[in-house]
Amino acid sequence: MPSDTRRDVRFPFRASPCSRHRAGTIAGGLSISVYLSLIVAIALDPAIHPAKLGSSPAGVAAGKSPQLLSSGLVIDGPTYPQIALIAGVLCLALRRLGAISVWRIGLGAHVGATLVAYLGIWLVWLVDSGLVRHVTHAPD
Repeated sequence: MPSDTRRDVRFPFRASPCSRHRAGTIAGGLSISVYLSLIVAIALDPAIHPAKLGSSPAGVAAGKSPQLLSSGLVIDGPTYPQIALIAGVLCLALRRLGAISVWRIGLGAHVGATLVAYLGIWLVWLVDSGLVRHVTHAPD
């Protein structure tokens, strides 16, 4: 019986949709683990000053934009309940949306909400700077 050799050849480097999904889930899980590890390290290490990582309206106006991103690593308030809540929400979002969507939404929401709040502070400052002088240099 003649066999069609084209049908017998397998392509070992071609990933199936299932294996691509699995790889994306592993990468997403690792990225969330790294993010949570950074949050825990910053929250529990007394040598790290969270105020230096937080951004402020005056800092962003002065061009200190990296602090706008690093402020997403700082926890203000009870540490362990917030870490547990963040971990749960991120795991559910990762399962539902995928890693890329989770990080796009997270970064967009963090930066966008911060800039909207800073815009509000700036608008009040235009009317009466004395009302917001105490928050313009305070880290968020």
